[in-house]
Amino acid sequence: MVKAVILSGGFGTRLRPLTCSRPKPLFPILNKTLLETQIMKLVKAGVSEVILAINYMAEVVQAVIGDGSKYGIKVTYSEEIEPLGTGGAVKNAEKFIDGDTFFQLNGDIVSTFDFAQLLKYHKDKKAELTLAGYIVEDPSRFGVMKLDGQNKVQQFVEKPKDVKKEDAFQLPINAGVNIFESSILNLIPPGKKISMEREIFPQLVDRGKVYCLPFSGLWFDVGLPKDFMLANKMLLEYYKSKGEDQTLVSPNCTIGKNTTVETPVAIESGVTIGSNCHIGPYTIIGKNAKIGDGVQISQSVLFENVRVGNFTSIKEAILGTGVSVGQWVKMEGDSEGMIILADHVYVQNKLTLLAWGTPLSRCPWEEVKENIFPNM
Repeated sequence: MVKAVILSGGFGTRLRPLTCSRPKPLFPILNKTLLETQIMKLVKAGVSEVILAINYMAEVVQAVIGDGSKYGIKVTYSEEIEPLGTGGAVKNAEKFIDGDTFFQLNGDIVSTFDFAQLLKYHKDKKAELTLAGYIVEDPSRFGVMKLDGQNKVQQFVEKPKDVKKEDAFQLPINAGVNIFESSILNLIPPGKKISMEREIFPQLVDRGKVYCLPFSGLWFDVGLPKDFMLANKMLLEYYKSKGEDQTLVSPNCTIGKNTTVETPVAIESGVTIGSNCHIGPYTIIGKNAKIGDGVQISQSVLFENVRVGNFTSIKEAILGTGVSVGQWVKMEGDSEGMIILADHVYVQNKLTLLAWGTPLSRCPWEEVKENIFPNM
């Protein structure tokens, strides 16, 4: 029986202020947490148990995910008292890994990749380590692999700084979905902070049993707010291209008279939208949100329990849980300068918040009392 370890303990510093009150693996992608999305893909691949390696806000992760019964799989927790790095976190979970083969996933990855396909490839190659590979325009944020004609990894370089642009489209990155044989755990010393990518992968490459399965489709590392927004938008487009975007609108939401919903959108259960609104495109609205009359929302992500007052317009924004926006408010960002309001921020009536070219963010529980314009 195959198990999986998901690394879920990072601080998510590049996603602040949203991560001030929630760990990154609990960010919503089309109204499902990153962890739920990954767990369900592992269930589909036949994995019998998921081990969550947790540290930052560990109790919040445990409260949300629980024992896994709601996903049809057993979930176990391996808590780090101090951060141990990617290798140390896997070693810390060793006591729960009692089989020969296991998945290791980064907890901030979104993809359309078939995990079962990777598992079959790993077994067919009789590999010690198999990595999902993906081509990106700028690989300097990731680990890149040089492969031979049989997709055997010849060299692994973590976060290279000198990759030429013309080479970037030939070198797949480590996409954060890996399959190991448990023998690799013998290479990791216990209780120490170890980087799997920098310290363990090169040793495995030298053994000659490391393979990469390159894949196409959608893949995102949700490391920055713009990555989080893009992942949601592109997945909306993906579902629309398959003719499945209507499945993202809950039948248990209420939409008022003369309101237009421009797809693709995702609207969760318990949402109430008033009359004469325009919602979408590329908009995600979380559970139990309340949207007033005459509201316009596009290219934005609203977490659960958000409140938006009458005749307010929102574009290119991320609103955390419990954010409350007053009436006659204009909030508008762009691709370079989105608006980010962390949990429970309150925006007073009749304000204008603009973030053209310059990101605008507010920390949890702040109150916005005055207009905000670029370069102010």
